[in-house]
Amino acid sequence: GADRTFRTKRQPLGLSLGATPNPVAPGGRTTIAGALSGTGNGGRQIVLQSNPFPYTQGFQNASNVQLTNADGTFAFPVLGVSLNTQYRVVLPNQQQVQSPIVTVGVAPRVTVKTRRVRKTARGAIIRFRGRVTPAHDGTQVAIQKLKRGNWVTIQGTITKHHSSAYSRYRKAVRLRRGGTFRVYVGVADGDHVASVSRSVKLRVR
Repeated sequence: GADRTFRTKRQPLGLSLGATPNPVAPGGRTTIAGALSGTGNGGRQIVLQSNPFPYTQGFQNASNVQLTNADGTFAFPVLGVSLNTQYRVVLPNQQQVQSPIVTVGVAPRVTVKTRRVRKTARGAIIRFRGRVTPAHDGTQVAIQKLKRGNWVTIQGTITKHHSSAYSRYRKAVRLRRGGTFRVYVGVADGDHVASVSRSVKLRVR
């Protein structure tokens, strides 16, 4: 048949966004990356904005203006995240084009040390202790054991004040059998997210 030409409709611009890693350690770094889709998505001006906890500041520019790649993709390295922070990307010349909000959580550092207090007729008394940094006094702490692929809480306590830098916890637990254990700290004050310690393997004889 005869040749015919036509013009497709312009596709509206839209932004997608994600953060990796998320959460991060206090003062850690992450990368905010995504893509601008739609007609003419390559070489467009974009800017990263942030709004830290308690999210009352409002979004402010957290980067210089950048250009999207030819395929519309982009990435912003972010250094030194100290509190839970909301991020979004906007087109400075078209403020109505905004990405979804991505919240990057900050998980406190949780350390764990164990010591056998004494042996019992059926197992042993093991003391778990450690620090939570930055300080979160009065926060719930769960001693957990790995059972059939799931972490199960076997004992609990709360963090106590030590200094402005960190809180501490201590709990003696009667164990009949060994296994793999960790400490879960359920931070719930909004500035940080829940966190866990490293896993430790214990033998009880």
